Amino acid sequence: MLFVIQRGLNGVETVPPSDIIYCVTSLDYVRDAGFDFIFSNGHAVSDLTNFFGPEKVGEIRSLLDWDAIKAKYWKNEKDLDLKRRKEAEFLLWGDLPATGIEGLIAYDETAREQIFQMKSYNGQRVRVRLDYYF
Repeated sequence: MLFVIQRGLNGVETVPPSDIIYCVTSLDYVRDAGFDFIFSNGHAVSDLTNFFGPEKVGEIRSLLDWDAIKAKYWKNEKDLDLKRRKEAEFLLWGDLPATGIEGLIAYDETAREQIFQMKSYNGQRVRVRLDYYF
């Protein structure tokens, strides 16, 4: 989805990466706070994808293909299912409260500095991770 947003594909308006901020939380926070969530082992529209609820979160490390998720490239002629597995999702029902945000990720130093200027910035750690963007 981030690729589509940054590139403006499928009728989605293009958003420059410097205007996109990742809000980082932890699985422990989400679980301990009692939020309802699901996660998948691949892209949601594929018939090959399975969905799991909170009762399976203890198995998340074995249910997801972490090598695919972390892969830099989306296509591999020897693994035609790589893209689907890379697009595994963790979906939280409702909104994550600001107290659940453990950190922020910015595209570059300019975007990082803009975060510090925001009135809603609460002192979370802000890291620059160009490799998180397309």
